[in-house]
Amino acid sequence: TGFERFTFGSLELSDGIPLLIMLVGMYALTPAWQMAERADKTGISSKEFTLGKKDDYRDWPWNPIARGWMRSIPLGILVGILPGVGGLAAGLIAYNEAKRSADDPDSFGKGNPVGVAIAESANNADNAAAMVPALTLGIPGSGVAALMMGGLLVHGLQPGPDLFHEASDVVFGYMWAMLITSALIIPFGGVIATRVFANILRVPQVMLMPLIIAVCSVGMFSFRNDLFDVVLMLCFGIIGYSFERLKFPVAPMILGLVLGEKAEFNFRTALKIGLGDWTILLANPISMVLASLTALVLLYPFWQSYKRNK
Repeated sequence: TGFERFTFGSLELSDGIPLLIMLVGMYALTPAWQMAERADKTGISSKEFTLGKKDDYRDWPWNPIARGWMRSIPLGILVGILPGVGGLAAGLIAYNEAKRSADDPDSFGKGNPVGVAIAESANNADNAAAMVPALTLGIPGSGVAALMMGGLLVHGLQPGPDLFHEASDVVFGYMWAMLITSALIIPFGGVIATRVFANILRVPQVMLMPLIIAVCSVGMFSFRNDLFDVVLMLCFGIIGYSFERLKFPVAPMILGLVLGEKAEFNFRTALKIGLGDWTILLANPISMVLASLTALVLLYPFWQSYKRNK
């Protein structure tokens, strides 16, 4: 109808909230606020600064880290293919499964390198797999896939089945890029970058915090040359910090911003087809099955809580 909603009288919000501003505010500024809270004035000393031992990779491929990789990589791919599920879910599911099946589950969360290796390998496997629903259905499975899909939309390419015919060079370019980066992450990410970037741990957090905020602020101002974007980023940084303190996950809020407009558009389209009749949403067996599965997913946590309390 052309009626502005959720702008609160601000002209800058007439186009909605840019995803980039929300991601920087909630993922980059939140750790900075946590650093300010801890107020750690000393970095890691030379004695504490170690990057692993050769013993961690002995008896390859039968050591615990290698066996964890073999379990978590297929799991990360499977979770990434599911529409709207990937991202944090892959790492969390793989970590919980590894902890459940480990001989010493109490060591997880206290420095066990197997937990870190399993969660990160599942997360890396999820990044490429999450592009499957993003390119075929237009539903990003992770924040990375959402950013990639946003890049396609900026260039006028609509994700979906037709994308493979209209811009096959772009789609296969994604596939080759994912394959090449997966191979390059071993020498550059695992050997070189880890040793270089890990040295940032030597810097006291009270010095890192203002540097992070300054770099993010400059980046957001250069996004549209508007100071309002910097203020909006700071607001989302405070929201993200509040989420962390209250133990709320950030990923659903990001997915809500990414999928909200698309979901509402298709919802309005369905109601127009049904001439305003809500029963059209349950008019065929496929929609009824999907609605039932959605209801089960939403009600299952309440059922678990009921059983636990009982």
